[in-house]
Amino acid sequence: QTVRTRIADGPARTLTEFHRVAGTVSGADGQPEADAWVTIPAAGLWTATGRDGRFRFDRIQPGRHQLVARTAAGEEAQGTLDVPGGTIDLVVGAKASRSKR
Repeated sequence: QTVRTRIADGPARTLTEFHRVAGTVSGADGQPEADAWVTIPAAGLWTATGRDGRFRFDRIQPGRHQLVARTAAGEEAQGTLDVPGGTIDLVVGAKASRSKR
């Protein structure tokens, strides 16, 4: 999802674009990881997964972003997400996570 905003009294070319991105965190066994923390460290953002392992970030600027997920047990997964783009599935205990378009 993409939202474009501009300053009401600014020049017409002043446009800021934000995106909503989402993904999942699961274990190597394919089961969803509830209550895992997911961060975008460079942006200073974090969220937590729901019972279904899903997470969402709002108001993300375009570009390539590194995401890190950590479970309550301390397992981690990292991945790269291009925004705008698709979703990302992070798998803890796996070698690499990938984004999908």
